[in-house]
Amino acid sequence: MNNLTFIKHSAAAKSDPRLSVLIDKEGLKGYGLYWMLMECLAHAPRLTASMEVLRVLKKQHRLSADLLQRVLENYGLFVVKKRYILLTRTQKTSKELPAAYPRSE
Repeated sequence: MNNLTFIKHSAAAKSDPRLSVLIDKEGLKGYGLYWMLMECLAHAPRLTASMEVLRVLKKQHRLSADLLQRVLENYGLFVVKKRYILLTRTQKTSKELPAAYPRSE
């Protein structure tokens, strides 16, 4: 588990073209889900989260499976690999990205 107690991000994050499209299509519910997923990843080993963690989030926050899937797959913000989600290359430096992928696959 990472010991991140906060996520450093730009005050202009919502101006990122991908996030602008997400907000336009999904509204603030989608934008809030994006940040919830970012918080989840910040606390996860190697900045990855298993699909089981997503099922728990979905149940706890009464999220629709459709919304969760759209936010994960339609905006270029996350990479979904088998049983894991992780950040896209543009959110991490190329040097850091390989360490985020699970080694056990």
